[in-house]
Amino acid sequence: MEMLFVNPSFWVACGFFTVIAIIVFKGSNAVLGSSYERIRKITDNIVSAEQVREQAQKLLVEQEKKYREIVEESKVFIEQARQEALVITEEIQEKTQNSIKRARVRSRENINRAESEAIDEIRKVVLEKATEVVKIITADKKLGEQVIDNVIPNISDLKK
Repeated sequence: MEMLFVNPSFWVACGFFTVIAIIVFKGSNAVLGSSYERIRKITDNIVSAEQVREQAQKLLVEQEKKYREIVEESKVFIEQARQEALVITEEIQEKTQNSIKRARVRSRENINRAESEAIDEIRKVVLEKATEVVKIITADKKLGEQVIDNVIPNISDLKK
C-alpha cells in the first residue's frame, strides 16, 4: 500500500476526484440556484399568464354583454325609426291629398270664374247684337216684324 502513495497516478487520480468534488459541491449550488430561479420565473410567468387569461375572460364577458346591449338598443332604435318613418309617410300622404284637394278646388273656382266670364262676355255680345237689332227694327218696321216673328221664339231656346 505504500506503493500506492508513491505512485504519481494515484495522486493525479486523487487530485482529479478532488477537483471534481469541489466543482460538484460548489457548482451544484450555482446550478441548483439558477434552476430554482428559472423554475420561479416560469412559475411567475404561469401565474401572470393565468391572471391575464382571467382578465381577458372578464373583458370578453363584458364585451359580449355590451354587444348584446348595443344589439338590443339598435333594435329599439330601428323600430322607433320605422315608426317615425310611417308617421312621416302618413303626414306626407295627408299633405299631398290636401294639396290635391286645394288644387281641385282652385281649378273648379277657376273654371267657374271662366264660365262666368264667358257667360258675361256672351251676354254682352248678345246685348250688343240685340241693341243693333232693335235699332234696325225701329228703322224698318216691316223688317222689324219679320225679325220679331223669327227671333223671339228662338230666344227662349237660348235660355236652355
